[in-house]
Amino acid sequence: MDNHDSLRHATNEIEPVGYIGVDFGTSNSHFAFCYVDGNLTAEPICLGGKVSQCTCVLWKEPAQSEEDIITYGEQALQEWSNRDPTKRLNYRFAAGFKPDILSSERARRDAWAYLRKAFLAIKDSSVIRAIGASAGMPVVVGVPAEISDEQKRITAEVTELAGFGRVECVAEPLGALAFHLAKKDVNAAEARDGVVVVDFGGGTLDVALVDAKGLRVPWGDPLLGGRFFDDLFYQWLLDQNPGLTIDPHDLLYVWQVTCRELKEDFSNRWAQRGPTDDFQKRVPVGDRFWRFKGASVADFLQRAANYRPSPVAESYFRDVGGKLTRFSNGERIDLVSWIRRTLTPNPNLQLPRRFSRVILTGGSSQWPFMKDLASEVFGVLRENIICSACPEITIGSGLAIYNVLRRNYEKKCVFLRSEKSERTKEFLVAVAARKKTFSEDVSTTAVNSLMARVETIFLEWYHNGGTLADVETQVDVVCKNFEPEIVELVKTKTKVLAKDLLRILRDHVKKWLAEHDIQREVEQYVPPEMEIDTEDTMKGGGVTGRIAENLALKAMAAVTGVVVICVAIIKGKIVVALFLAHPGFGIIALLASVLGFTAVNAAIAKQVKAYHWGKISLLKYDLKALHQVLSEQKLKKELSNSREEAITTLSTEIEKPLASLLDQARVEFEQVIEQVIRDLGVLEQNTNPV
Repeated sequence: MDNHDSLRHATNEIEPVGYIGVDFGTSNSHFAFCYVDGNLTAEPICLGGKVSQCTCVLWKEPAQSEEDIITYGEQALQEWSNRDPTKRLNYRFAAGFKPDILSSERARRDAWAYLRKAFLAIKDSSVIRAIGASAGMPVVVGVPAEISDEQKRITAEVTELAGFGRVECVAEPLGALAFHLAKKDVNAAEARDGVVVVDFGGGTLDVALVDAKGLRVPWGDPLLGGRFFDDLFYQWLLDQNPGLTIDPHDLLYVWQVTCRELKEDFSNRWAQRGPTDDFQKRVPVGDRFWRFKGASVADFLQRAANYRPSPVAESYFRDVGGKLTRFSNGERIDLVSWIRRTLTPNPNLQLPRRFSRVILTGGSSQWPFMKDLASEVFGVLRENIICSACPEITIGSGLAIYNVLRRNYEKKCVFLRSEKSERTKEFLVAVAARKKTFSEDVSTTAVNSLMARVETIFLEWYHNGGTLADVETQVDVVCKNFEPEIVELVKTKTKVLAKDLLRILRDHVKKWLAEHDIQREVEQYVPPEMEIDTEDTMKGGGVTGRIAENLALKAMAAVTGVVVICVAIIKGKIVVALFLAHPGFGIIALLASVLGFTAVNAAIAKQVKAYHWGKISLLKYDLKALHQVLSEQKLKKELSNSREEAITTLSTEIEKPLASLLDQARVEFEQVIEQVIRDLGVLEQNTNPV
C-alpha cells in the first residue's frame, strides 16, 4: 500500500472519480475539474457565468463571521463600484489578500470568506456536486513553489475550513506544465528534459525547473508581484490628475482593482500594437471618470526603473507586516531589474545552462518585456517561450490534470511491478536456453578439436604397434599443448555469449517498454557494447557486464578441465577395450568382467599399458590377432563413443559452476525494470490508466 492508498484508507476516502484544481490567485481565481476516466481535459467550474473570478470579497462590518459576507468575485466588484460613497460606510471591500495570509490574520479571514462563497457556489451549481476526497473528488490547491511550509499549511487549513474538506497543496509550476502537456504545447521528451516555468502573478514571482517526475528546483521571490505595477499605475494616474482625491473607503478598491485594470489594458495594448506612446483610457474613480492619456512605453519603463511605493502602498505593507515592511521606507526600486535578478538562478543550484522550453504564466507574465527577459536569462529563443494564452485558467486546470496523471502514474507503477515476475520468467527461459547452447557449443568445439588429435595417435598405434603407455604419454602431451587453445576458445565464445546476453536483455526490455508505451530508449538502461579485455574482465555493459564477467571466469575454470575429462574417458574406455582384445589377457578379462572395469587395479592396468603390440614373440602375430579381434571400425566406434561421452560430461561440468547465472540474470533484469519504473514521471503523456 503506497502513501496515497494509506492516507485514503485512514480517512475512509473512496476511489476518486476526478480531481478539482483550485488556482487561488492574488488577482483572479480559477476552479476546474478533470475526470479520471477521460481524455485529460479539464473543465472549468464557472462561477457567476465566468471561468475566472476576481479574488475579492465584500463584507459588512465587523467582517468576521459567515453572516457578514455579502458577496464575492465580480459581483463584489460591481456592488462596491456602484455604491455611492456614503453607502460604503460600515462595509468593507477586500482584495489582493492571498499573498499575505502568512503574516496577516485579516488576510486569512478574507481568504476564508472568498473560498467559502466559492465553495457554496460550486456546491449549489449543476456542474459538480462531489466535492472532497470522501465524495470522490479530491481538491488540490496550487501554491507557489518558493514559499514556506507554514504558508502551505495555512493555505490548506483556510481552504478546508471554507468547506472543501481535506485538501492537498501542489506547486503551481506542476500545474502549468501539466496544462501545456495536455494542450501538446510541450512534448513528453521536453518534459523529461526539464522545462522552466515562470509564474508571475499579482503577489509572487515563482520560478521553477520542473520535469516529468515533478518539481526539481524552485526559486523566485514570494514578495515580487504585479501589485507593485498596480501601485506604479496608481501613482501615474494621480500624476496625470493633480485634482484627483479618493475617498478613504474607496482607496484600496482604486489601488488594488481599478489601477490593476488600467495596468492590464496598457500591457495588452503594448502586446498587440508594439511600443505605444499614445495609450489613453477613461478611469472611473468615485462618481466620475478621470483621464489617463499620452502614456508611452518609454514613460512606463522610466517609472519602473525609478519606482518608489506610494503612501497607500507603504501603509498597506506596514499593516500586513512581515517581510513586506521593507518596502515601507520609501526606497527606490528598479522593478525590471528586480525581475531579472529573480529570474536568474543562483549558480549554487547547478542547473543546466540552457533550457529547450520556458513557460510564462500568471497575469503579470503578459508584459511584453517578459519574453525578452526570459530569452536573455535562460538562453532560449523567443519562439521556444510559451506564453499561456489564458493564464487565468492555466494553473487551476493544470492542477486537476496533474492529479489525474499522478493517479494514473501510481496505478501504472503498481501494475508494472505486479507483472514483473512473469516478465522475469520469460527472460530467464531465454537466458537458460542460451546458457545451454553455450555449454554445448564450447564442449563440442573443444572435444572435437582435441579428440581429432587423440584419435590420430590411437590409429597410428593400431596400425604400427607399440605400448599403450607410449600412447598415453603422447595423449598427455597433446592435451597439455591443447590447454592454451582451450583458454582462447573460451575467451572467444564468452565474448559472443556476453553480447548475446546483452542482446537478450535488451530485446526483452525493449519489448516490455513497447508493450507498455513507455517512451524510453532501451540503451539508456542496457548499454549497447560489451568487451572482454586480456585479463578476462568484462568492460562496459553496465549491470549486464557483471553477469558476463562471472560467467567467463566460471566457464574458464570448467573448460580448462576438459583435458582431465577426456584423458579419463580415453583410459576408461579405450585402454580397457584394447586389453580385452588381447588373447593373452583372457583370465584378466574374465576377472574384469566379474568384478567390473572399476576393479581393474593399478597393477593390472600397468601390465596392459606396458605390453608392446607387434613385437616378435610366441605371439608374433598378435598385431594381426589384435586386428582380427579389435577391428578398426570397432576402435573408431570406441573413440567416437569416448568423444560423445566427453562432450556430454564436459557440458555438464560447465553447467555446474554456471548454475548461479539464472539468479544473477534475474536480479539484473528486475533491477533494470525497477529502474525504468522509478524513472517514470508523473507528467508522462503515456501514463494512461491500465
